[in-house]
Amino acid sequence: MRKPEDDSEFNGIRASWPLSETIGYSKLDFVREETRIRLASWAFIMDSCFAIMFNSCPLITISEMQTGFQCREDVFEAESEAAFDTLVSYRNLRSRHTPAQIFKDILLDGWTPEAYANIDATGLGIVICALQSQTMIARHWSLLPATQSTILRTADRWEQLWHSLTERDGSEGPPLKGFTKNNEELCSFVRMLIRAGNAEVTGCRYTTIQPTDDIGHLNQFLKRFGAV
Repeated sequence: MRKPEDDSEFNGIRASWPLSETIGYSKLDFVREETRIRLASWAFIMDSCFAIMFNSCPLITISEMQTGFQCREDVFEAESEAAFDTLVSYRNLRSRHTPAQIFKDILLDGWTPEAYANIDATGLGIVICALQSQTMIARHWSLLPATQSTILRTADRWEQLWHSLTERDGSEGPPLKGFTKNNEELCSFVRMLIRAGNAEVTGCRYTTIQPTDDIGHLNQFLKRFGAV
């Protein structure tokens, strides 16, 4: 059975016949590839969260994610080959954009939010994790003064995409669940990091650029810089 060389063969598929007969790629093959994408995505998300918890630099950058976004849940969880073929006959399996490309684009001066209207909550979660990770890196390398304007502009742009998704009239998407419920809080945390800057604050251990395994230090930071 032939396997596509990359994910581009799945982008925007609207076949009117069984997918397995169209490109020689069965549901089992698709699930295997999708599982790899999801493992990479969640490894990146967890690395971003650990950087917050332990006040440390992340170990994975968005540029290392050489994958696309994960597909819709109903496609991934299709109970049979026939159900899978039916779903992909009229739905895009994945966004045509990649996490790394979207994050690169959202940083640039020229940016058109309409081009990314099809990114779902999980995809936007990966993008805000990328911004949070880059902010932690800038903080640890004392680069916040030089990068804070770009970071804040990117946070504003991300919020624009997020509000467009969550407030879209007539949206039939599933309600936010799991990690996606915290996406806005991650964006707020990015703004807290900018407000804190690189100055060490007495009584707030988290402002010392040094890893810690005490979650209480993070709570101190949130109480100190959480108020706008």
